[in-house]
Amino acid sequence: EPFVNTYFYVKSISAVIEIAETIGRCEVISTLCKKREYLKAALVSAYYNSDTGDFCGGIQGANAFAVDIGIGDGRTLKNLVSFYREYGMFNTGIFGTDILPRVLFENGEEELAYKLLSSKGKYSFGNWQAIGATTLWEYWTGERSHDHPMFGACSRYLFSYILGIRQAEGSSGYRELVIAPAEISLEKASGSIEFESGTVSVGYK
Repeated sequence: EPFVNTYFYVKSISAVIEIAETIGRCEVISTLCKKREYLKAALVSAYYNSDTGDFCGGIQGANAFAVDIGIGDGRTLKNLVSFYREYGMFNTGIFGTDILPRVLFENGEEELAYKLLSSKGKYSFGNWQAIGATTLWEYWTGERSHDHPMFGACSRYLFSYILGIRQAEGSSGYRELVIAPAEISLEKASGSIEFESGTVSVGYK
């Protein structure tokens, strides 16, 4: 829990730094950057194994959290990829299930991200569908709520990576778009997003 919470603290500070740059509050940026580096160092000190390159023993996608905020080393991403290629499904909670595929998409592992999203393993969306789920559940194993948004965040990657509808860097309000579908072994896909300026549709075979 402290690892995840501190990760989100780092992400939040990064967002505030970007806001400060945008609105011209440059006087706060140095202090925020120092705080962010302090938090990253604390995560490395508490959770990084320099012998293996893993954070928290690599459990539940922990290495994806680390890669996302630029801590660890080359082994951290390599270990992450190696584990999920062999495991073939999710073992993550609500945050890791969002962060893991995005980090894979962003680091050239598009096929692996797609395979996790389309897996039919015990802990997967495909397994839920196979056993009759028509909604998202609160737990992979089916306890408690069977109508819950807990694992829904990664559905955006169907649009931003599999269809490839993304906002151009430096733009806002999706006024400038990049259409760049992921190079994956999916035979066909189609979909659309409605923006203020109109509907953007992508389809391919």
